[in-house]
Amino acid sequence: MIYGVEEYQNLSINDFQCCSIFEENDNDPTNVCTQRCLRALQSPSLPNERKIRQIHGCRLNMGNLPKCFDKCVSWLHSSDFRMMQQFNFSANCDWSDRLIPGKLYIGPPV
Repeated sequence: MIYGVEEYQNLSINDFQCCSIFEENDNDPTNVCTQRCLRALQSPSLPNERKIRQIHGCRLNMGNLPKCFDKCVSWLHSSDFRMMQQFNFSANCDWSDRLIPGKLYIGPPV
């Protein structure tokens, strides 16, 4: 599914929870992309297209995290949101997008 302008017509602070998509990202240990997402959504005068560009354009986002953000926003704006309380990252996104390419992950952190 392609997420177009319709999904973002009302992009606002109500979509804050979708910024959590960018948290716990080993490629972004200081949460630059999360903060960038929150700032974009807190700017009511910023056109939606520019908000999306800022969120998607964070260079620390690996893989499909921006597409996962799109899915979250689409879900929040759908009727499914009323039935579930939180967007399920594991069911809709790939955890490997948060991992450092080439790093071997074995067991819990030491």
